[in-house]
Amino acid sequence: RSQTRKGGRKLSVPQLPAESSGQSAESDDVAVVEERFGSEPQENSGSPSPYSGWRAAVVGDSRGGGYGHAMDTMFQRLDGVRLFGLADLDESGLENSLLRAGATSGYSALTALLAAESPDFISVAASSTSNRRSLLKEAMEAGVHVICEAPLARTLKEADEIREIETATQTRLAVRYPMRLDPGVIQFQRELESWIG
Repeated sequence: RSQTRKGGRKLSVPQLPAESSGQSAESDDVAVVEERFGSEPQENSGSPSPYSGWRAAVVGDSRGGGYGHAMDTMFQRLDGVRLFGLADLDESGLENSLLRAGATSGYSALTALLAAESPDFISVAASSTSNRRSLLKEAMEAGVHVICEAPLARTLKEADEIREIETATQTRLAVRYPMRLDPGVIQFQRELESWIG
């Protein structure tokens, strides 16, 4: 059973299998996660459960543009990764977000999620960039690695600040650009090279 932690409200959410790939190991999500975070989970002594794989979490905002490009459901397809918590900054959308993503616990604030779930990494999945810098900062300052929806920031100054936070916290940040693997985009790039020479 899943719990929504705010005001004692509880939700029942169906449990997903611990690992369900259904996709080839060559999927772009696997490649992004393994490239930036390695293929083995780190020891997490503060972990509230005995699970030995990667502990993932998601933060998004149903009200502020929703969740971009399946950033909330990507962990359903990755072997060795389990989604433990989801924070939806719009509490009224939390129940639907939990059901869609398959998280075991829901929160209305990132702070509560980070404290309770001790994730190895988090998907900052909100489509809107309006609060992306603050979400990234909070996660990285908690020592959590981040995979983020594109674009990274609203301005170059914000992007530089985010990079400084990543460096200072010694965490890793990956920005997911799913279109770079789109067959049409790849074909266009090949043709463009032949046109330019």
